[in-house]
Amino acid sequence: MSRHSYKQQSEQATFPKTAGALPITRPVAVYYRQSTDAQIGNVSTAMQTIDMVTYLEGRGWNKDDILMIDMDGGISGTTKIDERPGMRKLFDLITDGELGAVACQDEDRLFRDVTQIQVNTFVEACRKSNTMVLTPSMVYDFAHAEMGTFYIRQFRFKSEMSAEYITSYIRGRLHPAKRRLMMEGKWAGWSVPLGFLVDMRKHLEDGSKNPMHRKYVPYEPFAEIVREWYRIFLNNAGNVHATVKHIYDFGPYYPDPKTTTVPDGFRFVPSYRLKNYGTGYCLGDVGLTGLLSNAAYIGHWAVNDVIVIKDNHLPIIDEQTFFQSFNYLSAVTLDGSSNSDYNPYQQNARPTLEEHRPVERPIFSGMLFTEIDGKLRRASTQYVGKFQHYGYAVHNPYPLEYVVWWKKADFVDAALSKLLLEKLEATFNADEWQQRLDEFKGEFEKDRRFKLKQLEALQQTMDNLLLSLENLTHPEMIKRVQTRYTEAEKERKRLTDDVHSATAEMTRLESLASLREMCNPALASWDDMPREDKVVVIQSFMEQVKVTPLEGQAICLQIEWRDGSTDEVSLARQGTTYLQWLKTQEEHLFHLVDDGASQLEIAASFPNRTWDAIRQKVWAVRGKGSLQVSPLPITDTETYGDYLKRTNGGKTAHKARNGERWNAKDIDKLQHMVEAGADQVEIAAAFPHRNWGRLRATITKLCGSETKIPGAAAVNGVAGQIRKYETYETYLLRTQRHVPQEQESTEAATLEAGEDDLACISSQNHRKIIRRDALT
Repeated sequence: MSRHSYKQQSEQATFPKTAGALPITRPVAVYYRQSTDAQIGNVSTAMQTIDMVTYLEGRGWNKDDILMIDMDGGISGTTKIDERPGMRKLFDLITDGELGAVACQDEDRLFRDVTQIQVNTFVEACRKSNTMVLTPSMVYDFAHAEMGTFYIRQFRFKSEMSAEYITSYIRGRLHPAKRRLMMEGKWAGWSVPLGFLVDMRKHLEDGSKNPMHRKYVPYEPFAEIVREWYRIFLNNAGNVHATVKHIYDFGPYYPDPKTTTVPDGFRFVPSYRLKNYGTGYCLGDVGLTGLLSNAAYIGHWAVNDVIVIKDNHLPIIDEQTFFQSFNYLSAVTLDGSSNSDYNPYQQNARPTLEEHRPVERPIFSGMLFTEIDGKLRRASTQYVGKFQHYGYAVHNPYPLEYVVWWKKADFVDAALSKLLLEKLEATFNADEWQQRLDEFKGEFEKDRRFKLKQLEALQQTMDNLLLSLENLTHPEMIKRVQTRYTEAEKERKRLTDDVHSATAEMTRLESLASLREMCNPALASWDDMPREDKVVVIQSFMEQVKVTPLEGQAICLQIEWRDGSTDEVSLARQGTTYLQWLKTQEEHLFHLVDDGASQLEIAASFPNRTWDAIRQKVWAVRGKGSLQVSPLPITDTETYGDYLKRTNGGKTAHKARNGERWNAKDIDKLQHMVEAGADQVEIAAAFPHRNWGRLRATITKLCGSETKIPGAAAVNGVAGQIRKYETYETYLLRTQRHVPQEQESTEAATLEAGEDDLACISSQNHRKIIRRDALT
């Protein structure tokens, strides 16, 4: 064996050293481009960036004068100058005379242009601005007095050869081969969606052909992160930016793609959009939008944005979750048709102007729609600078362009917020809600585990059938085994679908639980919540609000909830001091009056109007004094809601106030009882809300001071049964306290009579009086 004769390593002439004088006193730009995302970060990247900068420093340029233009990663060289952000910036620097040279790894990094149109434009700009082009094999000086024409021809030739390479080899041979792989549902060398790996194994461990070769397979450590990002997005009601901010602040973060290892036989090529923003690896707004609308996550395979194979690989996201997210982001469906469920998170705000406005932007902005000519038009949010408030409006489209309706935003927001809080209260505030939710989750989990056990047993059966085929030779027996295996496959598909359904239902229940956690703060302190948090709650529960204009500048709001139910509320024309009546409201009011409804019944039908406003409406139509009701537990300035707050939900017993009006019906009743000889207790029971002093004063006014009421006069120095300032209820309370109580078996029987007891006693005694009057 001959002896090795080692030699000294010769210096590699990577870049030409015979070039003429270089403009080292002027800035130089290093242009970097890769045709696909998958190529970013490979050896060519290092040659185009690191090595080129080192070369330029060695040729005399200061590091501060070397500009890196690297925005064209993943963009083809066949695109035009204005279609590449990096090339556009480079061209601007050249035409502005700010560069002395442009450096690139090869001419094809700049252009692959068969037409030579873009090449000639670039060359002419360099010639006029006296800008050189540097490559590892050539220095082009297009403005050179003697060699300029040669350099221009040489540069054109190189660019044309690069374009011919694309046409003849890549498009003629490589692209068809690549497209064939793609049409078969197989990966052909691009970045892999996060959460998946590519199965590169041609054969399985038993030597059989791998049916998943070059197809996506979920990788659970990654897939679980993707599922959590979907959940955060839905919790933020389709707000991409809020989702990105939440992930940036709290995670979960994707593993570092540079240090992450995957199982042997699998490949992971991360998207260049996956970056470490300081807290961990995650996506920005654009990257996350692409992830949330990528049909690969439900197992579909697309080629050039066309779904060519459904159920091509195992999904990561269930279809319900995916389409709920997809409908926030895509105006078209997966088949390219118009998406009728498209409901984007949209706010046409102007933050710079709104910073200086004294009022906050309305919380339901972007949620209101009105149907015009069969199409829904979104209501605009307008700021009225003169009065410093916002309004919602819908205009008819061009050429008519008139206002269909306009409403002050405060009034609309208040009405919708009230309905929202009532919905939250009814949905989530029940004591048994969490218990029922836990029961449902337990049932679905139990069913899922049961089906998984069935799948495990079924798979063992199918494996045994395959093993039995090795020992069978009789055609009939083989045929029977094949039949059984086919039936087993159908059963496996059914069980797998059931498992997916149970898992999806559990996910839905978990989403409900998270919604409940979200709604609790809203119920407790809605007015104190930040606007951004209110918007998240609103869009989590409301699908949209359809607005229909009514007569008298009124509108009808129909709220479509995400659970499929709807609610309606009508808003009349309203100002700071008035609320217009709708015709339907007027009809209902007079119907109640004619039926003899009490004050509480009338006020409850119009809870946002004061009693004085209700009475004035009746008087305006039927004349002053036409509305006569008694008792009057609600004051003139109170609404029904105010009354409920003051009386703890109507539990506090009403006591007539000084000056409370008597109506003609009550006066006739009182006068009749006095003339019939009713005693003090009977009269007080007939008017339980008035004290005896006011009753006696009215009797004196009607019948004279000489009128005697049995039981009211003092006898032998003892006052009457009911004292001057007592009502019938307080009289019963006082006398009950002096009546010996029977010993009951429970402690509750020995308690002092309260407000509920008074109401019961009052009604019982009143019924006795009525029966006595009927008998006489």
